[in-house]
Amino acid sequence: MNESVAASCCWRYVLGVHEQYPEILHGGKIGTTYEVKLTLAEGFENMATGWLAMSSDLKKDYSHWSDYQLNFNPDAEQQWTFVDGYKKNPLEGLTGVYCPHDDASCLYYDEVPTYSQDMHIGATSAHGNEKKWAEPHKAVQYSS
Repeated sequence: MNESVAASCCWRYVLGVHEQYPEILHGGKIGTTYEVKLTLAEGFENMATGWLAMSSDLKKDYSHWSDYQLNFNPDAEQQWTFVDGYKKNPLEGLTGVYCPHDDASCLYYDEVPTYSQDMHIGATSAHGNEKKWAEPHKAVQYSS
């Protein structure tokens, strides 16, 4: 096999006398990977980013407030919104409910896995045009 061609591939199909099998080039395995992404949970899909920047979660019974514009005074560290014409503090009654809004433990988010098939996982040598060949990447078949 031409090494320069093989260096650009992740795997090849071997046709033996009594068997056929894939051979992984450059180590590792071919499989399925997944990445978990955070997506706004049901009822919070249209939440403005201002609400997500708050250090506290809104309780479920306040979640309808996410439809209203959030106002913030950074000098006084005060935030408020107008609900039905009245100025309201969205943190009122939320003592002890603090969240950095960066993982699925947050009330606002759900984890959604995204699966990718036919990935070259755990490569042990550089190949192809992959700059990050050690990270999972789409497997490319060698064809002669």
